[in-house]
Amino acid sequence: MNKSFMPRYMDILKSAEEITARDHGRKGLLKHAITDMPGLRSFLLSVRKGVTVPEHSVQPSITIQLLVGEASVGTRGERYDLQESNVLALHGGVPHHVFASQHSLLLVIMGR
Repeated sequence: MNKSFMPRYMDILKSAEEITARDHGRKGLLKHAITDMPGLRSFLLSVRKGVTVPEHSVQPSITIQLLVGEASVGTRGERYDLQESNVLALHGGVPHHVFASQHSLLLVIMGR
């Protein structure tokens, strides 16, 4: 069987522990790919306390799920305060930014 079509299994909690322990550099951000396949991309985003991911947009629709911490997503004049396990869905092309009021770990999933 073609390996590119094999299922991919990952322990999100173990990956979360590993990513939060790594150096986040000057920007206080660290991104760790989970899946990158035709039609689907996902990654863990670790954001240190007080750090803002600047406003940006992506073309595919996305979901942002807060796994750990406290974070908010701002878009079009609205602010969404996420609690652990909350999910926010955004249509493609919608400008948004993320602010971590506590060290936060987010799972971002996007279509392609």
